Amino acid sequence: MQASAVSVLPTPQGLLVNSDPDLVNYVGAHDAPMFIWHCADDPVVDPRDTTALVAALQAADVPCEYHLFAHGGHGPAAQP
Repeated sequence: MQASAVSVLPTPQGLLVNSDPDLVNYVGAHDAPMFIWHCADDPVVDPRDTTALVAALQAADVPCEYHLFAHGGHGPAAQP
């Protein structure tokens, strides 16, 4: 899977800037429930990465709701 070059993760000790952007590596049973949505035509983040994250959350018994939309690109909620 391909992702961004750097990730910034909130931790109890503060923000963790990490060169390993694969969030799947950080999933644990301690994670808060999540609502995740993604667009299949996102040119920046591969939807398969998000699906892998959701699978990891489910494997760790973290409650999550996932919606994958056919169209919308990247970050449509941030666009005017």
